[in-house]
Amino acid sequence: MLANVIGFPSTNVPLGLGSNGLPVGLQVMAGPNQDRLCLAVAKKLEDIFYGWTMPNSTGMLVEYRD
Repeated sequence: MLANVIGFPSTNVPLGLGSNGLPVGLQVMAGPNQDRLCLAVAKKLEDIFYGWTMPNSTGMLVEYRD
């Protein structure tokens, strides 16, 4: 909500699942008119932390990579 109020670009970055099986993520914000920077940082974080991961039937982490 803060990013919308002040007009800064922001991107939600999925970082995988925590030890309890719940999704973990963070939000990247950049300065005004820095959309490309925001997306570049989000992409780098997603690459490092494997991004979105598919839970299996038990809800535990299943590593999924293309």
